[in-house]
Amino acid sequence: MLVETSGEIFRFPVGSINGLNVGTRVRNVLLTEVVGISFMECVKQCLKTTKCNSVNYMARFHVCEMNYKNIGESGSETISESSVIYTESQYWNRDKVY
Repeated sequence: MLVETSGEIFRFPVGSINGLNVGTRVRNVLLTEVVGISFMECVKQCLKTTKCNSVNYMARFHVCEMNYKNIGESGSETISESSVIYTESQYWNRDKVY
């Protein structure tokens, strides 16, 4: 999958790599949705949002879903969706992302 972030294009394989899980989406724990932003902006918005613990980013549509739970937590549902990048806020250094 190709993802554009701030003018750069990255290719992510399906699977998990360095805190990015490509092809997996967490459902039923949506905090808020933002349309028309990049993956990195999605992560930044999550880190600025108090209850945001993870994001689903739909690269094809530039849609960011901020979630209040992570994969595997009670109440969350995990599905396979090839065009989604999932990551948790714990993998990102707040000081370096801003």
